[in-house]
Amino acid sequence: MGAYERLYSLRILHDYFDGAVCRAVQCRPTVPGAELMRRRELLLKQTAKNEWSVLYDPSGAGPDIGADRLSFELRLAEPDFVLCTHWPGFRPDAAYRLNLPSGGGDLEATEAIALSEERRTIGSGFCVATLTPSEETIGAARAGTPLGCTLRFHAPAYRWEYLFLPESDTAFDCQTLCLEAVDGRKPYRFTAFEQVQAFDRAAYRTTSEQAIPLRERYGFRLRLSSSTGANRPKRTLLRDVPPPIPGKHRSAGPEFFRQVCCL
Repeated sequence: MGAYERLYSLRILHDYFDGAVCRAVQCRPTVPGAELMRRRELLLKQTAKNEWSVLYDPSGAGPDIGADRLSFELRLAEPDFVLCTHWPGFRPDAAYRLNLPSGGGDLEATEAIALSEERRTIGSGFCVATLTPSEETIGAARAGTPLGCTLRFHAPAYRWEYLFLPESDTAFDCQTLCLEAVDGRKPYRFTAFEQVQAFDRAAYRTTSEQAIPLRERYGFRLRLSSSTGANRPKRTLLRDVPPPIPGKHRSAGPEFFRQVCCL
């Protein structure tokens, strides 16, 4: 048996992780897929960040072109996948299928992955991906330029809603409060503050003027300050205001993403 080389690679990217390791989805062979790969002297291994590859032995039998269907599972490895993925109608308990293009290319995950008629079994992945190697697949691998596919997931975007709760009876003039992005790549703007009732107490509310794409980490930080006059410096109330956390607080509406902070 010689050294294994790449036959085909699958990259899985998710906007939420913004170029970092996508921890949301992982791959492993199905039971029949693992048996077929064993007979054909193939392996499925993670070969790079966010990349899984089918490896073959050039001196071995290799796949039966056009006949073999190599199958492996896509598994959800991130509990917040539903919250951080824009996928209307996604059912975490359902079974899905994905046919990988043997010639490679890019796929929009929510368009390429379809509901399956198969019943999902306990402990199985949410989607079975199938690759049928073609002459093009084998030829490219033998030429040292193996083909592959990129599967892309996207994150939703929300307007951020902040509720600031004073820890004491301290009252603030809404007109003096300011929430602003600092040290950032994109200066998101927030609306003027308003005083509202929340959690049976007075609170100060502001929202972002536009929807902000959901990310694991953001390239900016927020600061809450108060200004009492045109010629007086701003007083910093909160130096580092945390971004909203998926699933932590119920928001005012589906377009909002709420964070609650104490002053």
